[in-house]
Amino acid sequence: MARKYTEVKVAGHYHTVEATMKDGKEEIKFSFEKIKNAESLKAVLPTLTAEQVAEVYDNYVYGADLKARAANRPASVVETTIIRIKGKEIDLMSFPPEKLIPAINAKVAALAAEKALNPDAKVPAAFATARKLLVEKGLAKESNGNLVLAKK
Repeated sequence: MARKYTEVKVAGHYHTVEATMKDGKEEIKFSFEKIKNAESLKAVLPTLTAEQVAEVYDNYVYGADLKARAANRPASVVETTIIRIKGKEIDLMSFPPEKLIPAINAKVAALAAEKALNPDAKVPAAFATARKLLVEKGLAKESNGNLVLAKK
């Protein structure tokens, strides 16, 4: 994924850049020094000490590790299957598909009725995620807008 940086200072092959990240609703600005591009890295590497090359390598491995973890991390909180009932957290996926499928279908049917009053109404995220996971895992399939238990 390409990131957006604003150049603050240029010094040969090195650039100081600024970027922002979100922490909840707050945006945090930060800056760091980076090598301009792959060609600059190629030019700079022969001038580095063994200790500096080791640091470059460690940073590369760290970045590759973060990228792999992010690619394999379960979906964000938006895609949770956890609901709260009377203050207790319940994971919808802890129910067997035979019980969960009718519950999801009932939630979708209730939503269809609610849409008459509120056209922007949506299936709660936990139910939508559970529906998606059941289909992805081959435990359910869609039939005429409803989920049905997949035959084994």
